[in-house]
Amino acid sequence: MPDNFQIAHVSIHDINNGLCKIRSGLDMNLLAVYVGNSDTSQRNLQHGLKAGIWGFKEHSKPTNFEHNISVGDVIILGTGHTGGGPRTSAGDWAKHTLARVSYGVITKPPYKSVQPEWPEEATLAEQDRYLWRVKFDPTSVKTISDVRLDDRVKVSADLAEQFRKSGAANGRGYILDSSHFPPVHEAIDTPNSNLELSPFQMQTLWARFHKRVPGFTDFPNPGRAFVSKETEYKRSSKYTRDF
Repeated sequence: MPDNFQIAHVSIHDINNGLCKIRSGLDMNLLAVYVGNSDTSQRNLQHGLKAGIWGFKEHSKPTNFEHNISVGDVIILGTGHTGGGPRTSAGDWAKHTLARVSYGVITKPPYKSVQPEWPEEATLAEQDRYLWRVKFDPTSVKTISDVRLDDRVKVSADLAEQFRKSGAANGRGYILDSSHFPPVHEAIDTPNSNLELSPFQMQTLWARFHKRVPGFTDFPNPGRAFVSKETEYKRSSKYTRDF
């Protein structure tokens, strides 16, 4: 995202309205994954959070991954189930706690690559690597500790169950709408009068703007879509109402 990202002719009120729409969960999906407690899984998790990338083997790719996840959605990675593991009943799983839940804003649509990314991948055959990948902004990552799976202020019953299914399926990803994880909306608070946005807020706002104005980099390089509708944008402020 360009450091000088500013939207001309946009008032603080317009920005607040845009963030309120983001908070409402419009068009925002969650990509939920449970990461196991093995040394390899934990090394992969630390690498992924630091580098802003996650991946799935062919057999664990989320259903319609490349169609249902896009820029501006949120990846959520849970780990450290206190009950010992996911191969248990849904009821027993939900009685316990996740040591950590980390989430961040997706910045690149799903893509496929055989290039080694995680520590052990160079030793794996190409078909055994984490081929299906998604990138997110590491500066936007937030982590919540000791998340009780029956705490509906933090996670819905459905999200808790998707974490269990993910772990039981060796890290398969599951896609839900963002209403299943209330903290993602708490992280997008209305900015103060100085527009002091957090990295999570700014990345989410930028991702939504870019969905509406594809090809926009900054005002010296606005892209064809922005230029072709510049007069309309200036007159109607459509680019603030729509995201």
